[in-house]
Amino acid sequence: VNLPASQLQVAMGLSLHKIKDIRMYYGESPWGDNLIDFENPTHKPSPWGHVIAARITSENPDEGFKPSSGTVQELNFRSSKNVWGYFSVAASGGLHEFADSQFGHCFSWGENREQARENLVIALKELSIRGDFRTTVEYLITLLETDAFQNNTIDTAWLDKLIAEKVQSEKPDILLGVICGALHIADRKVQDAFQNFQSSLERGQIQSSNTLDHSLNIELIHEGYKYKVQVTKSGANSYFLVMNGSFKEIEVHRLNDGGILLSVDGASFTTYMREEVDRYRVVIGNQTCIFEKENDPSLLRSPSAGKLLSFLVEDGGHVNKGQAYAEIEVMKMVMTLTANESGTVFYTKRPGAVLDAGSLLGHLELDDATLVTRAIDYKGQFPEVDVSTPIMGDKLNHVHNSYRTMLENILAGY
Repeated sequence: VNLPASQLQVAMGLSLHKIKDIRMYYGESPWGDNLIDFENPTHKPSPWGHVIAARITSENPDEGFKPSSGTVQELNFRSSKNVWGYFSVAASGGLHEFADSQFGHCFSWGENREQARENLVIALKELSIRGDFRTTVEYLITLLETDAFQNNTIDTAWLDKLIAEKVQSEKPDILLGVICGALHIADRKVQDAFQNFQSSLERGQIQSSNTLDHSLNIELIHEGYKYKVQVTKSGANSYFLVMNGSFKEIEVHRLNDGGILLSVDGASFTTYMREEVDRYRVVIGNQTCIFEKENDPSLLRSPSAGKLLSFLVEDGGHVNKGQAYAEIEVMKMVMTLTANESGTVFYTKRPGAVLDAGSLLGHLELDDATLVTRAIDYKGQFPEVDVSTPIMGDKLNHVHNSYRTMLENILAGY
C-alpha cells in the first residue's frame, strides 16, 4: 500500500473502500466500489516477508554521531530485486550546514527477518559514498552483524548502551592504514613539487634540484602513537617504505578520481584520502581510518561548519580540561565544544558568526604547557611475509619484466 498516496486520497474525501491499493490489499476488485467489512473481511490480508530500513546520514559515529556538511564526490548504490534505496543528493552534489543530516534511505526485503538482514548488509557493503563528511554506513553494518540484532534481543536502550561503551565500526589494519596514508601524502607532495618545478621552467625560472626530493619523512598519529615512515619514490609506479628497520615495496597506480590502487604483499586495495584541518581521513575499501596531525592545543577551532550560538565561558575566563566553552548549531542540532586542555580563553569570534570547518574561535593560554599529552613513537615494524617484494612469479617472462622495470627505473633517475 502506498501510504502517502492513501493519506492524500483520504484527505481528499475518498472512502477507504474506494481506494485502489486498499481494495487490492483486501482481495477485492481494484476498480469496484462495493463496501468492505474491515472488521471481518472476506479475504483477511496476511503479512508476507520482512522489511528492514536503514537511514543514511552524514554523521560521524566515532564522535557521538556529530553531523557535518560538505560535497559528495561519489555516490554509487546498486539496487536489486530485494533491496531498494533513494538519495536526496547525487555525485558532485552536497549537503549544506542548514539541511537535515539524513540524505538516504535503504529498504531490504526478505522472506524472513534473517534474509532481510543479510540482504541489507550486502547492499550496504556495496554502497560507495565518498565525500567531505563521514557517514553511518560502516556503523550500520556493525550493528546489523551484532549477535543482539541477529537474535532480535534489542530494545530502545540498546543503541545508547553501545554508544556509551564506545563500540566502533570495523576498522582496517592500522599498519595497512599507515601504508596507505603515507603513500597518499608522499605521492601528493611529489606530484606538487614536480608541477611547481615544471611551471617554473615554463616561466623561464630554474630552481635547484633539491626541490624535487623523492624521499620524504611522513609522520602519522593514531590513538596516541606516532608512526614515522620514510617514503621513497623508486619508480613511476612504485614506492619504497621504511619504518623502524623494516621495509615494504609498494606498486601504485593512480585513479582518475583521485584514488590510488596499490598492491601490498600480493593483495590489492583501492584507497582514498581527504585532508582536513586537524586530521587525515583514509578510506580503504569501505572502511575508514583516521590519523591526527600535530595540533596546537592553544588554538580553539570549530570541528564543523555551522553557526556560533553562544559562549559558555566568558572572555578571559578559566576553562578546565573537558569543560564545554561554546555552543554551535550544525545541521539543525546544537553541539557543545569542549577544551582539550585547561587554561584561560580569549575569543576571536562573536555569537552569531557563520563558521567553516576549522574556523578559529579563540586562543587558550595553557595553565601548564608541560602537561600537554604528546604522542608516543611507535617502535614496531611492518609485518613480515614470505614475499616482501612484488610478486614476480617463477615464469621466465615474469622475471624478465620485473628486472627490466627495475633497470628502467634506475635509468630514469629513481
